[in-house]
Amino acid sequence: MIYRRAAKRDANETSIVEALEAAGAKVWRLSLPLDLLVGLHGRFVLLEVKREGERTPRKDRATQTETIAECQRKGLPVYVVRTPEEALQAIG
Repeated sequence: MIYRRAAKRDANETSIVEALEAAGAKVWRLSLPLDLLVGLHGRFVLLEVKREGERTPRKDRATQTETIAECQRKGLPVYVVRTPEEALQAIG
């Protein structure tokens, strides 16, 4: 049997998801390597949610940093967001 614990979500994530959904986006909550997969207008965007003022990720920092860097090198849309406004700006 595999035991898994629920991923701890950032407190601001709910308001970000609500804003994205209100804008018509489909949002999937992920655990690793990033927090949200967002689909809108025929494209996908990955979002990493951070609390305002948070600098150090709670997840495996190396995996997360590597994933973000690799996505950016390959021209894949990935953004770090802290507010609903930043999230909406990221999805265009």
